[in-house]
Amino acid sequence: MSRDYLVRPGTPGQRLRDAAIHLTAPATAAAVVAVPGRQALWLTVLLPLGPLLGGRVLAGRRAVGLEHRVRAVDFNITVALYTLGVYGMLQLGARVEALGVLVAVGVLLLLLLLLNWLLMSAVAANRARYGELFDPPWVLPIHSALAAAARSHRSPKSGATAPELLRSGGRANGYASLAHTGEAVARAARERSEQERERHDCNTTGLHLRARLQRRK
Repeated sequence: MSRDYLVRPGTPGQRLRDAAIHLTAPATAAAVVAVPGRQALWLTVLLPLGPLLGGRVLAGRRAVGLEHRVRAVDFNITVALYTLGVYGMLQLGARVEALGVLVAVGVLLLLLLLLNWLLMSAVAANRARYGELFDPPWVLPIHSALAAAARSHRSPKSGATAPELLRSGGRANGYASLAHTGEAVARAARERSEQERERHDCNTTGLHLRARLQRRK
């Protein structure tokens, strides 16, 4: 089973908030379009602000909500980058007569991108209502990569941050105590085995002596 189809834990209210995370970007776009004279394509750079800011409030500290937020941010960053690329294609086709065909291609790509954006946002929101995740295959994991790079940041001297040192120190102490406990258990087992062997040897020796005495009688 795909990881996306695994049902995550959560109450109905939490799942509704997870679904709303995926709808914050369309809501942001609707708010931008509603502003008179601001319907420029470059405003698509504001799309990730919906799940980035609103998703933070809706997700809270829940791991499942934060996972939905990360995927929504990645999805809308990808859409914004694609839209800016198509916008550049339209501008190039409009200014260069020899590349006028780019205008038709750009309009077609823009319509397809808009349709996919609305459809994928609706699918992701619907899947979130049932505790599932949704990740389109053409999404660039930009926000995820930046977050991973921030988490893996190392200090120049020790090669690890202070929290990581504390965690690694705790793990080292835990491993040392486990190793000590394991050695103690193994030592006790060896001593018990030696005692049983000595007891068995004593019993065997006693049986032999008794058998010899009986034969002499």
